[in-house]
Amino acid sequence: MPRSLPCPDVALIVYILYNLPCCARLYHYEWYEPTIARELRLAKQAIGITAVRVFLHSMVFAADGGATLIASLDDFLGKAADEGIGVGLVFFDDCWNHAGLDLGATCQPVDGAHNGCWMASPQDSEREAGLAAFEPYVKVVAGAFADDPRVLWWEVFNEPQDVDFSNQLRAAAYGWLHEVGVSAPIASCWDENEGTDLVDHHQYSVPWGGTANSVFHNNTGR
Repeated sequence: MPRSLPCPDVALIVYILYNLPCCARLYHYEWYEPTIARELRLAKQAIGITAVRVFLHSMVFAADGGATLIASLDDFLGKAADEGIGVGLVFFDDCWNHAGLDLGATCQPVDGAHNGCWMASPQDSEREAGLAAFEPYVKVVAGAFADDPRVLWWEVFNEPQDVDFSNQLRAAAYGWLHEVGVSAPIASCWDENEGTDLVDHHQYSVPWGGTANSVFHNNTGR
């Protein structure tokens, strides 16, 4: 069941989804450290960003039991904090490519392919191991930063497909984070569900639930 938490103050959070400039999400982090520091600095200075949403990947954890992922993540959180930017972390994601992630090779963009290098987590080949295989990933990473104020929220699953595996993994991962005792809120799509502390709504059109377009300063008539 969702936890009873004080309502977080989100009034000053202005966030973006930050797609790290390394296709395998923190695996080759050391290659890109200067670029990441520069981009975070510009995000703060140019547009006043106060938070970034960052996707992790189960295969990066599995490569060495989390050593690379946790070390890279700790450094990234420090760089973000230096700019006054908090971080929301996403464990799982059903969007785009469910096969093809190779930690040893840089993904090559395909002309005309939207998000051609965006890799779902877990990949379909990983899912064959069953739900329990992902418990260490969630618990070890969350345990390393359970009370870290640099983490603004934990996100279980971005846009899960309505299939048994994804629904069950979302519920299981929410429970694992509960057991770790993370202090930041836990979120998960879609909207209000049994695997989230917050209403996690993703809006792809206007008006929003019948709200007049004028509220969003939308004068396009669409």
